[in-house]
Order: sequence, then structure tokens, then C-alpha cells
Amino acid sequence: MLADKKLLTLLFLCNLAAVVLLLTTEAEESTPLSDWNQLDQLLLTTIQDFRQPPERVQIRTIDAHENLERKIITVDIAEGYPQTEFHRTVLQQVQQYRGGTYGLVSFPDQMLTIYIMFENTVVRTIRFREWEQE
Repeated sequence: MLADKKLLTLLFLCNLAAVVLLLTTEAEESTPLSDWNQLDQLLLTTIQDFRQPPERVQIRTIDAHENLERKIITVDIAEGYPQTEFHRTVLQQVQQYRGGTYGLVSFPDQMLTIYIMFENTVVRTIRFREWEQE
């Protein structure tokens, strides 16, 4: 019986701590993108920060639908490239602008495709493919 009271007290204190944290933690402010060129620059800078030279990056534009063109960025990567770390970094950056990402890994090559979304619409795609040295 004493153990039950201790457990209930502990649960109550944990819930109280959770409520206090919830009420005192400020939500991070996010700002909207000024335009899609700002997003493109952010993505290309991130690719360069991950030591990918410009000659391994190809960009093409497709018509997604009547009012939206989608850019597809293809990056040739060497084996061992930190695809997951790159995805995490891109996610953190686009969240600052109220965006999000999701990724799909293709098999058997295990290459990642990252979809960048704003307002539930995919606006950019980053595809990794194996770099074949010449």
C-alpha cells in the first residue's frame, strides 16, 4: 500500500513537471521564405557545406502543375556520403521557414531522395545517385 502511494506521488510529480515545462517553454519563431530563390540558395549552400563540388550537382525544372514549377536537384555522391546527416540538416533549415521534408531510400542502391515541402506541397526534390568516377 505504501509503495502504491509512492508510485502515485511520483506520477503526480512527473505530470506536474511536464505541465510546468509545457507552460514555460517558448515556441520557436519561424519566418516565411521571401521567395523560392531563397530556398534554392539555402539548399545549394548546404550541398556545398557537405563538400560536394558544383560539377556534381545538376538542377532541372519540371512543371508540377499549372501554378508550380518544381526543381529537382541531383547530387552525385561517393560511397560513404552522410545522406542521413544531410537530410537532418536540410530538415532543420527548412523548419525555420515553416517547411518540412520526408525521405525515401531506394533499394538495392540505398540512395536517398529528399522531398522538401511547404504547405503540404512538394516544392523541391534532392536526389542522390552514385558518383561514377571517370
